[in-house]
Amino acid sequence: VVTQLAKFDAVTFADIILKLSAPQSAPAPLEPILALDPHDAHRLAAQCADHAGAWILGPARGPTLFSDTQWRAAVALWLGMDAPAGHSCCPHHLDHPLGLARLGCKKANSARVQRHEALAVQLVQCAGQAGIKTLREVGISQVSKERPGDVMFFLPDGSHFTDVTVTSPSNLPALPTDPTAPAAAAFDRKLAKYDPLLSRGGVHADKFTPLAVSAYGVWDGRSAKFLTRLAFCIAGRTGANPSTKLSELYLRLSAALWKGNAAMMLWDTPLTRWDNVAA
Repeated sequence: VVTQLAKFDAVTFADIILKLSAPQSAPAPLEPILALDPHDAHRLAAQCADHAGAWILGPARGPTLFSDTQWRAAVALWLGMDAPAGHSCCPHHLDHPLGLARLGCKKANSARVQRHEALAVQLVQCAGQAGIKTLREVGISQVSKERPGDVMFFLPDGSHFTDVTVTSPSNLPALPTDPTAPAAAAFDRKLAKYDPLLSRGGVHADKFTPLAVSAYGVWDGRSAKFLTRLAFCIAGRTGANPSTKLSELYLRLSAALWKGNAAMMLWDTPLTRWDNVAA
């Protein structure tokens, strides 16, 4: 598919993407995947995770609308196409032709912050449409400058702090075969970082949830449980089907993440070798 991509028109290419992303009745065997390059193995395993490819199925309007440039970059990353040369901010940008170091590049700070902010904005907007009150950048203590509350939700059982974190598999010393491992590690790091602050502020641990997701769109299981809870609260206020609201929530979060990924991959980089990706 990748090497012959230029031969496909947009409709055919979209059909290929949908087939690659279609839910499977049973998990695909990992043996053929694990025989690949570690980066490709992790990428393909991540694509089997729930909701990782939700962005592909989104309507071309509103928060799920991609520009042509964003779409090409996101699809190229999803398919494992070699990244264009460039991205001079990353000293390790030549470590692998996919250019995965860019997804966690801290020097491309503006794109990284925008990706993080886009996820928080979608959470606020989805909750707000159901009349669920939220606050941004909430501190546990008035005397502390630390802000674990990217978004605080006022749910039926009280306020709940959440902290959004996007982790890049390229930042790990070794790529795990389990696609959920990067997000799980990021979740645990956030808990370890903020647990003392939560204790001093008198906030019970179950009132704080890191919302940890890998750059490939794989959510930590504990984060996913909170998103399910939020979707059920939204459904309860709107009378909608909870499963529908959960799918909509993941769709909007997935689109925000992958538009952010595209920005990270394109930062300081001309779009050249991805020009054959169908718009």
